[in-house]
Amino acid sequence: MKIVNTTFIGLLLVASTAVAGPKAKKGGAKSSESAAPMAKASYGMAGCGLGGQIIKDDEQFPQLIAMTLNGISTNQLSALTSGTSGCAEKNADVALMEQNVFVSANLATISREAAQGNGEQLAGLAVLFGCSGDEELRRLEALSHDKYEQIFSDQNPSHVVNRYRNEIRKDQFLGKSCQKVG
Repeated sequence: MKIVNTTFIGLLLVASTAVAGPKAKKGGAKSSESAAPMAKASYGMAGCGLGGQIIKDDEQFPQLIAMTLNGISTNQLSALTSGTSGCAEKNADVALMEQNVFVSANLATISREAAQGNGEQLAGLAVLFGCSGDEELRRLEALSHDKYEQIFSDQNPSHVVNRYRNEIRKDQFLGKSCQKVG
C-alpha cells in the first residue's frame, strides 16, 4: 500500500509539473500572450476545503498536499455545497452560473411553463433559486405567471435570470425563503 501511495503522489507531481509548464525566470522575456486577470481566492489550485484551510502556500508541492488532504478528508464536496471551509465566497457565483446554464438550456420550456404557471422545468428552476418547499414552488409559479411580461420581455437567458432574481427579492415571502437569489 505504501508503494501505491508513493507512486500516486509521484504521478501527481509529474502530471502537475507537465500541466503547469516551466516557470518563467524573474526578469526574463515576457510572453506575447497575456493571461486574463483572475480574482485572488483564499485558497490555491487545490481548491477550498480542509486542504485549502490548512495550506496557504501557492507553490505546486504544497498545493498537491492540500489536494491530497481534500481527497483524504472527503470534505470538499460538502464544503462546496454548504459554503464552509473557505468555499462560501464563491457560492453565490456558482448559484448564478447554475441558474444561467439551466435557463439557457431550457429557456423555451421555462417560458411556456411560466406562462401556464406550472411545470417541471419551473420546479427545477425553483430549486436552483433555493426555493425548496412546496409553498415556495407555488408562489414562484404564481410569480412566474403574474410577472411573465416583465421576466420574459426579451429571450436573453441572463436577463431572464436577473429579472427572476429581482422579482423574487421583491416578494415578501420568496425574498426571505429563496436562499440563492443574492
